[in-house]
Amino acid sequence: MDSYKKFFNETKITKEDFFRFGIEETIFANISKAKSEWKTLSERIRDKCQKPFYIRGYGRDSSNSNLYTEFYKEVFEISVEKDGSGNGYPRKLIENMTGFSKSPTKKNQYKKVENYQVSHIFGKTKNVFMFTAPWNIAYVPKIIDPLTGHEACGCMVEEYTDKFRQEAYTRFNDLIDDYNKIISEKIQSKRFNEYLSDKSNCSDNNVKRFIKSVEDELCEIGPFQANICGTRHQD
Repeated sequence: MDSYKKFFNETKITKEDFFRFGIEETIFANISKAKSEWKTLSERIRDKCQKPFYIRGYGRDSSNSNLYTEFYKEVFEISVEKDGSGNGYPRKLIENMTGFSKSPTKKNQYKKVENYQVSHIFGKTKNVFMFTAPWNIAYVPKIIDPLTGHEACGCMVEEYTDKFRQEAYTRFNDLIDDYNKIISEKIQSKRFNEYLSDKSNCSDNNVKRFIKSVEDELCEIGPFQANICGTRHQD
């Protein structure tokens, strides 16, 4: 028994209409601003900028975030910190990319948006590129959360997630392809593989889980299958 299917049967709303609403009412980043922001972010990482980058905390209560900060310091030669609020930097980014905010001020003059939430389209919030990649962040209508939240499951959820991510890829394919090229070079690098290989000899279960996390988080994005990038993440 699937409560989602029962909902559509009772309300007479078609699945196709619900899917269409969710995608059409999602507020994606402005494409020209996204291109500029992505260029800046990727070049800062490539040039090993000394100003810190940000990711979401790792582990229960972010207790193992140090494993990621050490990893990025050794492999990418950059300083990475966990976002204090868990979503502060992505929220500021999507505000700038769209001109909408949940809490606009006279100073920023953003338009007010209600009953939307900031979502990472492809997840990967411990990935230093993707946590603040403008093509990975959007305002999603909260009413669509049953199909995108991390607790959602089932064929209908997979179908919607695939369509949602395909829409993002259609909009930002050049930027996502550029990311795929960059991350492919990183995960094939000698430094990356030697670091994980050294860690694999550790008997600590936290470290073993961390290695699996890195392999899941730092991956290429395949636009046509929802499960290519692993677990969905909703903020």
